[in-house]
Amino acid sequence: MFAYLKSHIESKAPVEMIYQSSNGTITHRIITIYEISDKYIKAYCHLRKKFRIFRRDNILSIYPYKQLRKYIS
Repeated sequence: MFAYLKSHIESKAPVEMIYQSSNGTITHRIITIYEISDKYIKAYCHLRKKFRIFRRDNILSIYPYKQLRKYIS
C-alpha cells in the first residue's frame, strides 16, 4: 500500500478512502495526499475541505478516485 500511496503524492491525483475514526465512525472520503509517514498520512480532504491527518491503521480501503461523469443523451 505504501508504494501506491507514494505514487499519488507525486501525481497529486486524488484517491477514495474508507476511513474509520478513533470513535468508530466510518466515512467515505476523497483525499489528495501530500505527506506519508510510518503512522500517518497528511492529505487534503475534499469532504471537510481542509487538510487533515489520517492514521494509516484506520484506513479500511483506498482506491483510485473515479469521478462520476455526466452523459448527455
